[in-house]
Amino acid sequence: MSIRAARFVFLGFCIAYFAAMLLASQSPGPLAWGLHSFGFLQGGVRTALVALFLGAAALTFCGCVAKSSAAPAEERDTAPGPPDASRFPKLVALLLLFCAALYVLRARTHLLGDGTVWLTILKTGQHQAYSEPLAAAVWVAFGSIVRSLLPGATAAEFGLLSILCGGLSFLICFAMAKHLDPETRRDALFLLLTLGVTGLYCGYLESYPPVMVLVLGYLWLGFRSLSGKGAFAAIPVLLSLATASHFLTLYLWPSYLYLVARQERRMSHRILWCLVPVVLTPALALLAGSRPSDWLESLRIALDASTLSGAASGGWKFTLPHLLGHAADLANEALLIMPIAMLLAIAALTTRSVRQWLRSREAMYLAAAMFPGLAAAFLLALPAPAVDWDLLALLFVPACVLAIGLGARLVHGAPVLFRVGVASLSLCAVLPFLLVSANEEASLRRFRTLIGPGTRIPAQGRAYPNSVLAEFYEDRGDYRSALAYAGRAYEAEPTNPRYSVMVGSEYFRVGDHAKAARSYEEAIGRGWDRASTRHDLGLSYAYLGRGADALQELRAAAGRPGGERPDYLHDLGVAYDHAGYPDSARAVWTRVLDHWPGYAPTVKALASQARR
Repeated sequence: MSIRAARFVFLGFCIAYFAAMLLASQSPGPLAWGLHSFGFLQGGVRTALVALFLGAAALTFCGCVAKSSAAPAEERDTAPGPPDASRFPKLVALLLLFCAALYVLRARTHLLGDGTVWLTILKTGQHQAYSEPLAAAVWVAFGSIVRSLLPGATAAEFGLLSILCGGLSFLICFAMAKHLDPETRRDALFLLLTLGVTGLYCGYLESYPPVMVLVLGYLWLGFRSLSGKGAFAAIPVLLSLATASHFLTLYLWPSYLYLVARQERRMSHRILWCLVPVVLTPALALLAGSRPSDWLESLRIALDASTLSGAASGGWKFTLPHLLGHAADLANEALLIMPIAMLLAIAALTTRSVRQWLRSREAMYLAAAMFPGLAAAFLLALPAPAVDWDLLALLFVPACVLAIGLGARLVHGAPVLFRVGVASLSLCAVLPFLLVSANEEASLRRFRTLIGPGTRIPAQGRAYPNSVLAEFYEDRGDYRSALAYAGRAYEAEPTNPRYSVMVGSEYFRVGDHAKAARSYEEAIGRGWDRASTRHDLGLSYAYLGRGADALQELRAAAGRPGGERPDYLHDLGVAYDHAGYPDSARAVWTRVLDHWPGYAPTVKALASQARR
């Protein structure tokens, strides 16, 4: 097929894609989650996007009909010597404009992925074991800086790190674009910047933004190595940084072996280069605070995820319905993050001249990274792939870059109208998802749809998303809604004591202390014997008039790790006072003021006791 005919094929694919998007958005459901974002937008926004698509399709059609023209000569970067300094102000202006757009489109909720968990970590400064040790260390360090400058920092301030990562990705994509096709580097750059992974840079609170920067940087350095530029030693260093940032990036290592094989002919040298990331990666992970036991735990979690659908039987369960559903989720992921790039690549593959590029060193390098990534995406049977789209996006990055490399050859030599049309179509495809994330109400409705009726998410997999919604409503003071979603989380996984505690907390907030006490007792019986659980159970007993039981639980809370808190000890003093032990109450309150001078509730309680 000719290049011109392939462009018509691409336009047909785009029309079919947007028709499917409109159809899926008429009554958005949980199955077509890669297409339905458009349906959660307000009417005026939808109208504007439809108008933009029609204009983009018209431009693309006119470009298909018009005669091809040579690419502008100024896009080629063939001149020797340093880069043209006159381009620097334009680059800075574009960078600032891109970062400003990321801030405007920043996520207003953090329901997807583990956003709520990361927000808690950033607000409290707690640091746990992760499968992404280096990325976690970066986030925790950034969070501590933000808290020191802004004690009342919110998600918007913490999300600035994601926007900074977006700026770094912009510069990397700018440098990478010319390696995909020097003649169409501007087109390739725009396609790279309008991938769905851009959502990770819009104030997204997760480990993935800095990891994505390292993955893109590694791919770029690989391109430079294949073209004979740059120091090869930087490649294993960046690969180690990426792997220590998230262990799942181990899927990139086969592509590194390809680079080593291209770089060195002597087997001894190849072995030495292969050993560099093997030694450097665990060293970086150790420096970031991770330990070998954490690595084994990460491996266990990954294996559990890959066999989750067969957990009930203790083995793999690749039935036809499961395979079809999993394939549909991967297709949704591709439609969410790389629709136009994918359609460009498919259309480009119908031409012989473009298929020849697949034999190039750059394409082979990307393929060596892409196939392990897609294989990992297939093997990781995530319980809620629509919620964990960010993890899958990390595995799709080489596929996105390869698709753009193929698509750039379809744009090569095309009329300006076609190139502008392709860019506009790519923008149309990514905007619905970004605009939904940037609107709290739309994002909330989409999230509820993802885990609502008709979802393929298994019952156990719905527990965590429902708990996220419970925390969301709790933060906004809507305790009835929080109780409803906490109850759904408990019903999905009743043996998890965490959800028993969550249900108990919501019952406590709505004033049903008897049910709250039963939930706390169940959690403790299942092993959740923590200071906070004992304390809340003691308060529930106190409201029920069970003073002796309340005193016993509050004493137990104070003796547990983490129980040495002014509010816990103050409540213990209140329990002593109500039980008729004023001297014990006074001793506890005096202890509180010794450690936390001026603690207002205790000062008031002592003054009240003195007046009696």
